[in-house]
Amino acid sequence: MRMRFKPYARPELLACDFHVHEPLTHGGHWHETYARPDQPWHLELGCGKGGFLAQLAPRHPDINYLGIDITDKVLILAKRKVEAAYAER
Repeated sequence: MRMRFKPYARPELLACDFHVHEPLTHGGHWHETYARPDQPWHLELGCGKGGFLAQLAPRHPDINYLGIDITDKVLILAKRKVEAAYAER
């Protein structure tokens, strides 16, 4: 399925406080980016629209989650889905 261009994606992600804008600068130091760096963290490569993260993250506040995807077209959808999941809790 081809994702359509979303002109609002980049500005909305840049305004988000939990989106990492320059991920390469955190190589080897990801724990430092979290509010609770002593907690374990789980990495999801290819998080897509964020369905998995949106289900797990609100249920397990004792774990730091990191979702990575290649394009902001899907990351914006994941961001919104995770925000909605936290709003429900």
